[in-house]
Amino acid sequence: MEGDLPESDWKILRKLHVLALERFCQRILTDIDRINSVASQRAHTRYLEIFKLIEEQDKEIEWIFNDFNRSNAVEHLCAMQSRRLLSEEEYSQLSQETRDQIQWFLEEPLT
Repeated sequence: MEGDLPESDWKILRKLHVLALERFCQRILTDIDRINSVASQRAHTRYLEIFKLIEEQDKEIEWIFNDFNRSNAVEHLCAMQSRRLLSEEEYSQLSQETRDQIQWFLEEPLT
């Protein structure tokens, strides 16, 4: 994905980035609670499942949130939007141009 984000969207995204990361981490913690609450499973089994979840989700966090800069902001926004990490109200703060670009990328078939 090429092109820089407009300055106004970049300012908004810097705030949304923090919110989306918080939501993503909360989802992970909720999943951990769900896994750990299965008292019928041995502790070691639950531990291994939690460990696997954290490994997988850490890769997602890296891909969605790390190396965050203006030149790859649309890519990060696409990743956030595809995982429903932004509310409609938050997403609507972005310019129509940026939302159209994100929508186009999300609708593009994978080759």
